[in-house]
Amino acid sequence: MNFLKSNNFFTLCAILFFGVFFFFFVNIFFTHKYNPEKYLNSNLIEIAKQKFIDKGYENIHFGLMPARYRTLIKAVNGYASSKIYLVVKDKKSFKALNLADDKGFYFFVIVLMNIFNLSLNKAIDVFFIFLFAGASISGMIGGMFLYKKWLLRMIYLSSLMFINFIAIRVGGLYVINALLVVAFFPWVLWLFERNKIDKITFIVLSAIVFFISIAHFVRVYSGVGLLLFMLILLFYFVKSSLKKKCLLIFILLMFGLLPVLFFNSLFSERDLFLRKNVANYTKQTNIEGHYFWHNAYIGLGYLENPYVSAYKDEVGIAKIKSVDPNVIFASMQHQKILKEAFFELIFKHPLFFMRNVFAKFGVILFYFLASANIGLFFAYFYRKSKILEVSFLVALGFNALFGILIVPYSTYLLGFIAFATMYGMVSINYYLEQ
Repeated sequence: MNFLKSNNFFTLCAILFFGVFFFFFVNIFFTHKYNPEKYLNSNLIEIAKQKFIDKGYENIHFGLMPARYRTLIKAVNGYASSKIYLVVKDKKSFKALNLADDKGFYFFVIVLMNIFNLSLNKAIDVFFIFLFAGASISGMIGGMFLYKKWLLRMIYLSSLMFINFIAIRVGGLYVINALLVVAFFPWVLWLFERNKIDKITFIVLSAIVFFISIAHFVRVYSGVGLLLFMLILLFYFVKSSLKKKCLLIFILLMFGLLPVLFFNSLFSERDLFLRKNVANYTKQTNIEGHYFWHNAYIGLGYLENPYVSAYKDEVGIAKIKSVDPNVIFASMQHQKILKEAFFELIFKHPLFFMRNVFAKFGVILFYFLASANIGLFFAYFYRKSKILEVSFLVALGFNALFGILIVPYSTYLLGFIAFATMYGMVSINYYLEQ
């Protein structure tokens, strides 16, 4: 262990982490470009080119699901025709945008197009640039408060760079799960180390909860892991009176409700417009949440089996149509059918279900080992406080659920990878601080 405490070891770490930092920095600027026209049918291409897409700027630089891009064009076209958010123009009439989650993304892209007079593709790029830049700046400033020694800061910044690199390579709205960790993890840990509830605690936590609430409307459940980590760490460890803790909870609830009230006002404005402009309009029964049971059911197709043929939307839709051909996609009935099919399958074939879970868990374990890396060595030999370990365990466990219940792809595990990376970083820096 003498080598671990020597200056040579510190120098080696410095060279290693600066090299890693530079490598990821360079790679970020050579990411793939995507031509979204291949996602569209001829009608949508014509609408987009006439109104929203700058022909000299065909590519977008951040990956986006084809279905999400198609929906975005419909949302922009609906807004252009009605000046109402989350409305689609259907021939000569209007209807509510048919989607279950991530409504905030469509709202913010349209806002960027209006404020900066951008084409659709430029607005998409600007949206993601704001996300990455804002999260990285917040994370770097928080890291400066958290760590005073430059070696520790360098290790921390390398971890940020690693998470950003992975997030950019994965792309899409999934990046929000990781960027929330990048932006706010150091601030939570800094408050934990301050070990008191004062004005600074109220201000910082209120801001974090406010942005987590906004993020929920852009990528549903994206901030729950961070929220659990924060609440466990602060309320079970920070020394303060019960009165102060209750007041803090009340204020956090108020700030968390602000985005909820705002988006609910948008939905009300949309429904009011449709009632006035669409004959016999009745509010749609589409889910105002996530297609959870749809994804959980097709997630059973992760391993080859005779029950669910593959992890594809078409498999879930085929199952719905086999029960009721008239069911509307994204309706409550859609979710109910697949929920019943999911539980029927796991109760009838529990061994198949367990085999599926263990296979997914093996992949998730690999992601954990790769992300936490040598930090696991330091975590084993130099134990942190139990409450910090429990907070990490809960955050990692929640984020792992996306991989276990759906599929263990990096898209669904970005939040898990971010927390695993931070766990490794904190373990290394905890040793170096001793």
